[in-house]
This record gives sequence, structure tokens and C-alpha cells, in this order.
Amino acid sequence: MKKPWIKILASWVLLPTILVVCLAFNASKQKTLVCSALQVEIEPVQGVYFITQKDVETKIFSRFENLVGKPVKDIDLHEIEQTIYDLAHVAKAKVYTGIQGKLHAEITQRKPVVRFIYGDGNGFYLDNHGKVLPLSKNYTARVLVVNGKFSRNLLKSKSIEGSPLLTSVYNMAMKIREDAFLKSQIQQLYVNENQEFELIPRVGNHIIEFGDDSEMASKLENLKIFYLEGLAYKGWNRYSKVSLKYKDQVVCTKK
Repeated sequence: MKKPWIKILASWVLLPTILVVCLAFNASKQKTLVCSALQVEIEPVQGVYFITQKDVETKIFSRFENLVGKPVKDIDLHEIEQTIYDLAHVAKAKVYTGIQGKLHAEITQRKPVVRFIYGDGNGFYLDNHGKVLPLSKNYTARVLVVNGKFSRNLLKSKSIEGSPLLTSVYNMAMKIREDAFLKSQIQQLYVNENQEFELIPRVGNHIIEFGDDSEMASKLENLKIFYLEGLAYKGWNRYSKVSLKYKDQVVCTKK
């Protein structure tokens, strides 16, 4: 009768051999494996898809026509990933093959935080990293809307870098998003002819004169306090204009 320690030793000796055989078998199989299908998985942004599986498939197959049926070993996964990145709404793309030859493409979408709208309805988004993002034909994001007196040349920008206006709007949009109350109350930002900002609230028939982007955090905090401690008692429609342009003051104009 074999002693228990001999059985354990034998198992440890055989284990590497079995592992090598399995790896050799898989390597041999991988050489003959062909791509059987393409599976696209897109992570939604708050339940929304700015790009669809069809968008991704069309993009890939327009460049790699004979992908399905092609030996897996001859497929350049990195090149396919770079092709997916040509879709502007893609933040991250990961492509890999499964054991049955299925090609998987996992995609993370970019997240819009503010939408610029020109007079003709065209425009663009800024995402949460300050990058310019085209509008989607599939869905319109429910984010802070910006319109007013600004040049169409903004659409040519790639990001907020080099554009003071885009930088200011992005910073304000991010601060508003960080505050649940302001996010629900401020729905629109207007850029006037002096390149100063006016905020349009969701509740109340008044305009908020914000001025330039100086003391931005302080102005937004004063506005929030005014809403919660002032208008809550005097009524949301008491004033026609609320000005934050003066340092540490909220100046109101009655209707």
C-alpha cells in the first residue's frame, strides 16, 4: 500500500506535465481556429446608447470585410480596437477572442455633460473629460444646454484646451452637476454679446445674471442659499432678474 505522501508527490510531479499537454493542445487548436462571429457589447450611459451595435459592426466590417471565417491567429485585435475608436462616442474599446472563435468587442461610451446649440439646431457636446463630442443621431442627452452669442468655430475644437469659453462652460457644468439641487434647477446657460453668462432656471420666471466666470464657486453657492433661504419664503416668481455679478451679493429686480 502506497503511503499518502507518495501519492501527493506523484500528483505534484504529474500536474506540470498535464498543464504542458493542455497548453500545447490549446495552442494547436488556436492555430486552426477561425472567427465564428462578432459580438458587440456597449456599456450604456445612464441607460442610454449614443452608438448602437449596428454602428460598431458597420464600422468594423467596412474595414475588415472577411473577418468572419478568418483564422484567429491572423486577426489584428489592436487594429480592430483602433478602428472602433474612430467612432467619436467611444471612450474605451477592448477586443478579444473567445475559446469558440467568437470575437468580442466591449465598448465604454463617452459621457456628455453639456450641450452647445447653434441657432440652426446643430451643435456639439462636451464630455466629462472636456473633450468635444458630436451630437448623436440615436439619442439626445439630458444635460445642461448652452446657446447664445458664440462662434461656430467652437465646433472645430477638439477639447476645452485653447478655448477660454469652452473651459468656463465646462467648469460651470461640472460644478452644477456636483450639486443635486443646482443640477435639477439650472437647465440652460446663455452666452450674451459680452461673453458673460445668464442662467435659465427650471422653476421660476426670472433670469440669473451670472457675469463672467470669476468667483464661480462662490456665486453658485450664493445662488443656492438664495433659492433655499430666500425664494422658498418669498415665492419663486417674485423677481424678474437675479444678479450674481457683484461680489458676495445677490441683487434682485422685482417684477
